[in-house]
Amino acid sequence: MIYAQSVGGYGASGGGAGGSQWIFTGSGSGGTGGYGAGAGTVSVTNTAALSSSYLGSRGIEAQSVGGAGGDAGISYGLNAVGAAGGPAGDGSAVTVNNTGTITLTNGSSIGIAAQSIGGGGGTGGLAFGTGGGSLLIGGTDTGGDGGAGGNAGNVIVTNTMQICTGNSCNGGAAPSSSAGGAFAIEAQSIGGGGGTGGFGV
Repeated sequence: MIYAQSVGGYGASGGGAGGSQWIFTGSGSGGTGGYGAGAGTVSVTNTAALSSSYLGSRGIEAQSVGGAGGDAGISYGLNAVGAAGGPAGDGSAVTVNNTGTITLTNGSSIGIAAQSIGGGGGTGGLAFGTGGGSLLIGGTDTGGDGGAGGNAGNVIVTNTMQICTGNSCNGGAAPSSSAGGAFAIEAQSIGGGGGTGGFGV
C-alpha cells in the first residue's frame, strides 16, 4: 500500500485582551488568529502490483491538506471588538500515475484515493462587555469575522491497469455484503469552509 500526504500547520490562536478596570472607558481587542500554512504538492507514481484483504484498504492514498486558520482571542471592555479568525492554508495539486494492478478484496476499499483539501478558517473572536472590573455602563460589543477558508488544488489521476475492489474481485460469485461499498478511484478537490464569526455579549 502507498500513502503520501502533505499537511500544512495550523495557525496559532490569538491572545485575549481586557479593557480598563471599571469599563467606563477603554476596550480591549484580542489577537487575530494566525495564518494556516499551505500544503505542498503530492505526486505518486506506482508500477507495482498492490493487494490487501483488510477492511477499508487503500491501494494508493495521496492527500494535500491545507492547515486550519487560528482562532481569534477574546476581547473584553466597553465597545469591545472581536478580532478576526486567521485565514486557512491552501491544498496543492495532487497527481497519481498508476500502471500496476490493484486488488482489494474486502469492503469499503478504494483502489486510488486522491484529495486536495483547503483548510478551514479560524473562528472570529468573542467580544464581552464585562472587562476586568465590576461595573459596566453602555457600550456595544461586536464579534470578530471568521477567517477565510483555503482553496483546493487540481487533482489528476491516471490509471492504465486493472483495479478490483470488494465484490468486483469475487470472480463472478454472489455479492458479499461484507465486501460492499468499495470504489476503484475516488478523486476530490474540496475547498475549505470559512470560519464561524464571533459574537458580542
